Amino acid sequence: MTLHALSPLDGRYEKETAPLRDYFSEFAYLRTRARLALDFLSALSKIGICPPVNISLDVFTDDALKIQEYEKTTRHDVKAIEYFLREKVEAYHSEQRKESPANEQETPRQRTLNENQTTEEQLSSIE
Repeated sequence: MTLHALSPLDGRYEKETAPLRDYFSEFAYLRTRARLALDFLSALSKIGICPPVNISLDVFTDDALKIQEYEKTTRHDVKAIEYFLREKVEAYHSEQRKESPANEQETPRQRTLNENQTTEEQLSSIE
C-alpha cells in the first residue's frame, strides 16, 4: 500500500484496476485522441480537402512521450497532439515526395481548382 497514492484506485486497489490502464491511463487518452485526429484527416482526404495520409500509431510509446514534451510548452493536450501530428504528416509527405516526385497525387479539390483556373484562362484568351 502506498501512502502517496492519489486515490484508492492507484493505491490499495492497484492490482484490481491494473487492466483498466489500457483504457483510462494518460497513455490511452493520448493514443485515442491521436487516432481520432488521424481518422478525421483520413475523412478529409476522402472528400479532397487534404492529401491522403498513411501514418501508423502501432508503436506509440515514443510518440506519447513526444506529445508530453509538446504539452510542457503548450500546456494544452489537444494542441500538443496537433503539433505532434503536424510533424508526423509533414515527415510522411516529405518522404512521399522523395520516393516519387513525379507521382504526387492531386486531390479532387486541387483538380477542381486547376480546372477552374484553366477555364478562366481559356475565357480570357477569347476576349
